[in-house]
This record gives sequence, structure tokens and C-alpha cells, in this order.
Amino acid sequence: FSIRDDTLLLPVTRQEVFVDGVLVSDRLERGESIPVMATRQAPGSITVEGHLAQAIQPSDIHGQLALAIILDSTGVAPQWDADAVDVPPPDPLSLDWSTDSAAGRISHWHDGTGGLRRSGFIGFALPEEAKDASVFRLTLASQSASHAAPPKLSRAVLGATIAAHRHRVEIKDHDTGDSDHDAHRAALLQAISRLLPISEQILDLPPALTPAIGSSLALRLADADGLFHDWHAVPDLSPVAPEERAFTFDRRVGRLSFGNGYTGRVPAPASNISLFMDLGGGPEGNHASGLVWRLRDSAMSLRLESLTAAASGTEPEALDEARARIAESLAERHRAVTVEDYATLVENTPGIGAHRAHVIAGYDPSHPCHHIADTLTVFVVPKTGSEVPDPRTDDGALRAIRERLETARMLTTRVFVRRPRFRPIALSLEIASANGDAEIFIDLLRPVISDYLHPAIGGPMGTGWDFGRPVRPSELLRVANAALSSDMRVERVAIRLIDTEGIEEDCTELAIGPSDLVRLDRLDVRVLRKTSREAIL
Repeated sequence: FSIRDDTLLLPVTRQEVFVDGVLVSDRLERGESIPVMATRQAPGSITVEGHLAQAIQPSDIHGQLALAIILDSTGVAPQWDADAVDVPPPDPLSLDWSTDSAAGRISHWHDGTGGLRRSGFIGFALPEEAKDASVFRLTLASQSASHAAPPKLSRAVLGATIAAHRHRVEIKDHDTGDSDHDAHRAALLQAISRLLPISEQILDLPPALTPAIGSSLALRLADADGLFHDWHAVPDLSPVAPEERAFTFDRRVGRLSFGNGYTGRVPAPASNISLFMDLGGGPEGNHASGLVWRLRDSAMSLRLESLTAAASGTEPEALDEARARIAESLAERHRAVTVEDYATLVENTPGIGAHRAHVIAGYDPSHPCHHIADTLTVFVVPKTGSEVPDPRTDDGALRAIRERLETARMLTTRVFVRRPRFRPIALSLEIASANGDAEIFIDLLRPVISDYLHPAIGGPMGTGWDFGRPVRPSELLRVANAALSSDMRVERVAIRLIDTEGIEEDCTELAIGPSDLVRLDRLDVRVLRKTSREAIL
């Protein structure tokens, strides 16, 4: 493995993590996940304090330091994933540093987490004022958290980098005194000496130089006169001109195949060679988190550990796999024409997590009482768990959705993207029971009914309460009775909207707007005591 970028690794001997000022290091060590930015529209922070084996040296100043933030699965690809997409953060974050003698704000830094939307790195240059410090703190903070659901922190590590399963190898056109290099060069010279000035010659790489990453190959061959020429890899020699210096590469066997003089130049005779390549790739590099590493060819004492699993290594795509992938891609929606197109594009917007969409054609938020033929409005809500009864799509996600629909819409269509309105409801239940008090029934039934009304996990099918779906007392009666024991029974259900004056509690169906959702705001329970009666025959 090789790191992607230069990075500064401070000699951290002990690290403490604080969430909103509360020490959580022990909980993280036990494998717990800690909610951060947990209160909507309120301040929140993560502080990492590193105790160093030696004070920060002058040579460390302005070095690039990274804080790794590892979150529990958020449905968003981490920063280092090939499918990662950058989208605007949910809300602005600030990065402050401090030591025992100085403090300040870092103005230029890179947020690889997308505002704690995904796992990633917080990168910055170590400030000059931190020199000679033996304790260094970083605080990542928001003044008004607006995540759809609180991110859950599983690890925060001061001093990290991204490594890829590739190792650069350079075989030069002369011996260097390095035994491995010179042995590889000797094997390649022997291989090119066997090349003949006839068609379809091959060059097999030595076993120690496999598996190579084909896109990294850079080959130079010297003709009989000693002049070097560059050769480049192509996927297929068929369209190659007769004099073009090109070759194909078969990673499975480590073989370079050359042309026949009609499609691609014949390489022989060749008198010398230089070859540059990256070794690695494929499933061989996949491993679990927690793997401990050492530096190659170095006596330096440095303990490195994989913070996450490496799991995306695969071999090059086979032809049958490529055909299947292309066939599937033909069914993907890239343009928005129908209502279903808009909903699909929103719900598959990369980088923002799972969302639901409800599209109303002809609806303009500025003119809600009129049908406007060239306009539609898309209402979006994030898919979260029961911990957030009224999830709210953040501003960054709304912007990403709007940008996607803007490029996909028809030129003559106006598109609005909005959050739905959550209608708070008050629910009154009368329960017949021989024992138990109202508070016990409220504690039991409130999460059950709240989850049933939830826009992501509620509804009869558990796929989310439908936009505009009316609230029916009979339906909630059935849900409440299912949560009670057989000797208890809900006798009466009444509902009212809290946000509408003059609406009295009623036992009939409660209608809401066509794009509205609901949340349980208040639950009242009255217990009707059951008495035993003797039957008279």
C-alpha cells in the first residue's frame, strides 16, 4: 500500500474525544456510536485532544495534518470510496485549534466529511503558534446543526491518511546497485532479447512484477541504434496504425502483447528497456479494519492501523459483466419527463443519503390555488429512523437535488423543490383496562403510534407514511390495540390538528394537505376501569 498524499503524523501517545464537551473516549473504545450535532438548530461540537510523546517541532509547522472522522453507516459513500460525490454540507462548520498556551481558528481547511455527512478527513496545515506544544486540540463545531438525523461517531483519530493498494516500481535503463531492481532489469533484458522481428510478439513480466495495474504501465524500448521510444497501452490493437508503438496488457498473466506490423508496430529488435508501473489492485488488498502495518524498508518505529476495512478491490471487469452492466444502465433515468422520472432522480441523488419524493404536477408554491401546466413541485423528505419523527432535508441536500433536476428537466418545465409541511396532531385514547395508569399507556403507545406516522418507516407497509394520507381513527385504533395485551382494549380514538385554530377533537377521518405529512405531538390517555360481572342465567 502507498499513501496518496504527504501527511504529518504527530507522536500521539494518548487521545481523548469530547462530544459537546462531554468525554466519550471510553464509550468509543467499547465500540459505541455517539450521536453528534444531536439537537436540531442548536450548537454542537467534536473535540479531539492529542497528548504527544514530544513537543511539536519547528519542522512540523505548516505540515499537512488530518483528523479522521469515522461515522456509522450513513448511506453515503465515504471520502475515499470511488463512488464518493461531493455535495454541499448540511450547515457551515468551523475548525478551531488550541494548546495549553495558545488558540485560534483555522481559516483554510478541507472538509472531506461533507459537513459530517460521511466518513472522511478534516485536513489543514499545522499552525505556527502550535510550536513546542505537547498537547494539541481540534474542535469541529456547528452553530446550528441541521442534519436530517444526528451523525453517529464511531472513531475520531488525530493523524491519518488514505492509502491505496498500489506500489510504484521503476525499472530504469541501467543498473542501480539495488539487488531487487537489477534482478528485475536482468529478467526483462533477457525477455526482450527473445523478441523477433515478426508479428504478435509477447513480453511476460517477471512474477515479482505482478499483478500490475494496466493503466499505470509506461514502457520505453530502445531500438538497435540505442534510441529510446515510448510505447503506450491500448485496450485493443485493431484500430492502431501500423507504425504506432502500442501494446495490450493482460493483467491475469502479466503479459504485454504487441502488434503485427499492420495493426501496431513490431517491437523487435530491442536493445534496452525501462518500465514504470504500479503493482496492486484486485481483491488481494481487501482486509478488515484494525490491521497493523509497518513501514517498508525502514527501521523507524511507527505503528499504523487501518481505521476502516478495505473492501472495494476487484479484478478488471469481464466481458459478460460489462454487457450486463451496460444493459442495466440502459434502464437508468437521466432525463426528467414524467412524474416518475422526477421522483426516481430525486431518490437516487448521490451523496445525500436516502430520500423520498412526492411530485405534484401543475403546482406552483406561489400560486397554490391554480393549476399551471408548465410547472411541478417536488416535495422531499429524508429517510431516517424513529429517533427523528419529523425529518427535515438539509439545505445542502436540497441544493444538490435542485442542481440534478435542473440538468435533467425539459427546457420548458419549471421545477420547484420543497420540504413538506409536518402537521402536528393531538391524539386522545380511551382504554378499557383493569389495571395500569395513563402514564404507563402513554410511554407504551407513543413510540408505536409515532413510528406508524413516520415518513420513512411508518404506514401499513412500513415504507413510510404517504404524502397527504389522511389520518383515520380506526387505523390508529387497530395499531394501538395490537400493542396492548389481550385484556386491554382501546374504546375510543379522537384526533385534532394542533396547528389549526377552531378544529375540535373528532373521531372521524382527519384530512391534511396533498403534500403534507404528520407527526404525533401530543398523546392523551384516559383509562376506563373494567369490572367483572356475573352472568345471570
